[in-house]
Amino acid sequence: MNNNLTSTHDSSEQKDTSLVQAIYTSRSLIDEDQQTQLLSECRSKNPKNDVSGVLVSHEEKFLQVLEGPESHIRELIGKIEKDSRHTEFHLIGISPVSNRNFSDWSMAALSLDPMIFTQLVNDCMTGDNKALEKIRDFLCYGN
Repeated sequence: MNNNLTSTHDSSEQKDTSLVQAIYTSRSLIDEDQQTQLLSECRSKNPKNDVSGVLVSHEEKFLQVLEGPESHIRELIGKIEKDSRHTEFHLIGISPVSNRNFSDWSMAALSLDPMIFTQLVNDCMTGDNKALEKIRDFLCYGN
């Protein structure tokens, strides 16, 4: 009996199990109808790549949180950064996480008043984890 186990799978084919969360801000260059179409596309594509998240907006300003396998998130951030539908892209960070904050949404959307939006952006930029809890509360409870 041979106790040596040999994998028949190429390691590059293994599923990426490292979960990360990316947060960025940008200024939108698209109108409301185009934003609705973009969200629809995200909601269709994200589940196929095991990506979840939320797009928080105020007028033309965006704050987006994306969660998923590291390889997919890094590839997606690269595409988003080059996307001509927005400008002033600022990556706040990509961090490993043990759990998703937005697992219930392939891409949730939330529009907030300027004071709350600005506070959430500031909280995210300073690493305040309560910002993500606040966003979840807005999505779940509206307050």
